[in-house]
Amino acid sequence: MFRNFYKVALRNLTHHKGYSFISIAGLAVGMVCFILIMLWVRHELSYDRFHQYADRIYRVNKRFQIGIEVSYNPVTPYPLANTVDMQIPDVAVATKFTRYGGLCRYQNKTFTENDICAADTSFFKMFSLQFIAGNSRTALTEPHSMVMSKSTANKYFGYDDPIGKTLLFNNTDQYTVTAVIEDVPDNSDLQFDIFLPISDIAGPDEVENWYSHWVFTYVLLHENIDHQETDSKLTAMIKEHIDNEIISLTLQPLTEIHLHSADGEGD
Repeated sequence: MFRNFYKVALRNLTHHKGYSFISIAGLAVGMVCFILIMLWVRHELSYDRFHQYADRIYRVNKRFQIGIEVSYNPVTPYPLANTVDMQIPDVAVATKFTRYGGLCRYQNKTFTENDICAADTSFFKMFSLQFIAGNSRTALTEPHSMVMSKSTANKYFGYDDPIGKTLLFNNTDQYTVTAVIEDVPDNSDLQFDIFLPISDIAGPDEVENWYSHWVFTYVLLHENIDHQETDSKLTAMIKEHIDNEIISLTLQPLTEIHLHSADGEGD
C-alpha cells in the first residue's frame, strides 16, 4: 500500500516539477522560519532564569504622581536597600547597584569601560555569577576593590594572574582586582564586565538622602512570600521617609523585567 503511495507521489513530482519545487521550497522555508521564531522566543523567555533564586528575586519599581501625571521607573533612593533589609522580614537579601562608566588603564593598555556595575557587597549573594578566582563574600568589601569578568581580565592581563593587580580608574583612583568571574551569560539584562563598591562613588550627603533617586534596588524574598503583600509594606516604609509626595513601590519579578517595563506593561 505504501509502495503505491510512494509511486503516485513520485509520479506527481516528476510530472509537475515547477509546482512541486515551489511547494517543497515553501514548506522548507516555513519550517525554518518556525524553528527560528521558536528559538528566539525561547531565548527571550530564558532571560535571567539561570540565577539560583530567580523565582524569588524582584526589582523594586516606583510609582509616583506629579500633578495629574503618573510615572513609573525603577530608580530608587540610596538608603532603600539597607532599610528594607533591616525593617521588612519578608526580605532575605536586599541589594543596590547602578550602572557606571570610566577609563581604565593598566600599564600601556587603556580602555573605556561602559559596562561597570557599582554595587554593594550583597550583590553576589543574590545573583548567581560564577567566581573563577577570589571570594564572592569579600570581593567588594574593601574600598577600591574590583571584580572583573574573565574576558575583561584577559583583555588587560593576558595570561597573567589578575588577582592583586592594580588599575588606574579615570586617571585618579587605583583599584585592585580581588576576584574574577565567568562572563555574564547573554540571556541576562545585567550585563556587566567590571564591579566596583558602590560606596566609592556615593557622596556622604547621599547615603541617607531619600530624595536622591539614582540606584536600582533588588530584593530576594524568603520562600512562600506573596510579593504583592510585600508591596504594601514597602510603600508604607517609603512614605515614612518621603511624606510629601504621592509615591508607592511595587515588586517586579526578575524573570519578567526583560519583556516588561516598570509599569508591568510589555515593552
